[in-house]
Amino acid sequence: MKIYSVILIYILAYSLYGDLAKECEYKGSTLQKQGESIFTHYGFKVYQVAYYSLQAPQSFKDSNTDSISVLVLQYSRDLKRSDIIKNAQHILEKNPDIDLSDHENKLDQLHRLYSNVNKGDRYKLAYHPNDGLELYLNNELQGEPIIGYEFKKAYFSIWLSQDHSVSKSLTKKILNL
Repeated sequence: MKIYSVILIYILAYSLYGDLAKECEYKGSTLQKQGESIFTHYGFKVYQVAYYSLQAPQSFKDSNTDSISVLVLQYSRDLKRSDIIKNAQHILEKNPDIDLSDHENKLDQLHRLYSNVNKGDRYKLAYHPNDGLELYLNNELQGEPIIGYEFKKAYFSIWLSQDHSVSKSLTKKILNL
């Protein structure tokens, strides 16, 4: 009976965490996965997210700097584009550290790039100081980069903000703090 319990625990653990890579190549740099977590809504798994950077952050402040960084979100269910945008907008609006009027055009530009996602799809938000923020769906670049560190800082706060992210526990896990 114990062996079945161990096997069941292994299967459940594997089903919670997929195969997000330990490293991410971006613009000629190899970024290390700092951590990963699962976002759930009312008990349902929505996506798995991993944060990649050149150096491990020592604090929340270190995580959202003007340096190469990548967030990968692998979806566990089908989602409509409008739901992705609505939820991102809601989290950004709740963050008192962000004045959305400063980012309205860039936010609209990014949101136009989103599409409906199916279970297993991956979005990658990738930032390079020289090139801006890029959005990839299943490794295909979606549109032009969005220039500006302040916009990247605002948008990444959805996952990286200490006090105003989608989930404080998720943020701590993906930053490995």
